[in-house]
Amino acid sequence: MNLLRRLRLSAFLAGLLLVFAGCSSPPPLRAPRNPDGSAMTMFVLVKTGNHDDTPADTAAAREDITSYIASDLSGRLGNYGWDAKVVKSADEAPLEGSGVYLTSVDMTEFLPGNKDAVLAGRIAGGWGGGAARDAGSARVKIEYQVLQPGGSAATNGAAWHTDERGPRRCATVVDGRAATAITRNLANRHGQ
Repeated sequence: MNLLRRLRLSAFLAGLLLVFAGCSSPPPLRAPRNPDGSAMTMFVLVKTGNHDDTPADTAAAREDITSYIASDLSGRLGNYGWDAKVVKSADEAPLEGSGVYLTSVDMTEFLPGNKDAVLAGRIAGGWGGGAARDAGSARVKIEYQVLQPGGSAATNGAAWHTDERGPRRCATVVDGRAATAITRNLANRHGQ
């Protein structure tokens, strides 16, 4: 009986060891550093694009989301270890020396959403309700390009999200995806 208990305990501990050995997390993602150990600089420029045919209320919401993306994206890049600064034009971002980048973001698609359609979809339920809910969802799509000293592209990409909770939620998700991709690509490029 004592031997049976020891075998069970040994098998249990071996199984636990196998489970936890496969669950180790990778090291946290960090921005590359300058050779002297200081943070690299990332300027963030967000453009709204030219949308003259946009209704006034949608244009105001678009401007609000543009400024939100600029502050949220620079904050997320700062969380990864960048010295992130928001600029209003490319002229404000001197790309001189090493360790200086400019992320130029263009919001290519913006749908503010319709809360009434989302509510109707929730009430109706089923296939038709899901279609109404999806039709009323907000959508934000951005395309970004990271420029390095000399003006050549270091990396680029796109991120988008559709959500019934509104355009700020979409912008938050999009910013997180873009900040992670930018940091990962540049960290790999610098071998860090």
